[in-house]
Amino acid sequence: MEGEDGVSEVVHGFAGAKFCAINEIRMIERAPAGRRLARVLSSTPLSPRATLVRFQVDGAYSYAAGQFVQVQFGAGPEAYYSFASAPDRSRPAEFELCVATFERPELTRALEAAENVTISEPLGGVPFSIDDSPLWLFGIGTGVAPLRAIIQARSNRLQGVSLIVGHKDSQNSLFHGEFEELLKQGLDYRPFVSQELGQWQFGRGRIQEEARRLLSEAAPSLAQARAVVVGNQAMVGSIAALLTSAGLTSSQIHQEGY
Repeated sequence: MEGEDGVSEVVHGFAGAKFCAINEIRMIERAPAGRRLARVLSSTPLSPRATLVRFQVDGAYSYAAGQFVQVQFGAGPEAYYSFASAPDRSRPAEFELCVATFERPELTRALEAAENVTISEPLGGVPFSIDDSPLWLFGIGTGVAPLRAIIQARSNRLQGVSLIVGHKDSQNSLFHGEFEELLKQGLDYRPFVSQELGQWQFGRGRIQEEARRLLSEAAPSLAQARAVVVGNQAMVGSIAALLTSAGLTSSQIHQEGY
């Protein structure tokens, strides 16, 4: 359908997210060995610092929530991104990534031009079932993206899932509207901001303190708990240390640091 500015809009994804479609898409004829061709279907800013990009792969492409992929835009450097969406059976060759464009302005230019993209096969993965409960998801910044994919994969089975996320401020609180809607379905959503100057009805500060509160609340179920922690190395290390000191083993904790 047409937006107010005359640009086609595509409504797709979790919670009916809206994307601005890119009209001209160029593809190279052949990917290098071990790589796959992909094209940018849509791109929309999530915040001043991040953009959600939807891709379509040339041919069938199978991945799981919690995995990541190596991406190369045109002739630019390769980079790794976690999948920000769960597999969709109705669109098996498509997926979303959350790209931190503020760190690499050349990516913004590449997305605007819909440049050629090559990707690897899916990499990594969570070493336990994401259907386990209780499931604790900790993330900051763009590290929230793979947690979104896990929540999508859980679909309507959100009882027992705690999502504790941290951002700089409300303007940079990624997927906040989606997650807030899922409170109605049982998601235990606990967002925090560390530098918010305006009004904010949720938590303030860093998520480490909330991790301590969660552990004290969940003491009887620690043996069954599983945790996924994604963010910068310092945050991941501190949360993992808290979980370990509370009694969780390394097999119960999946860490992704960047």
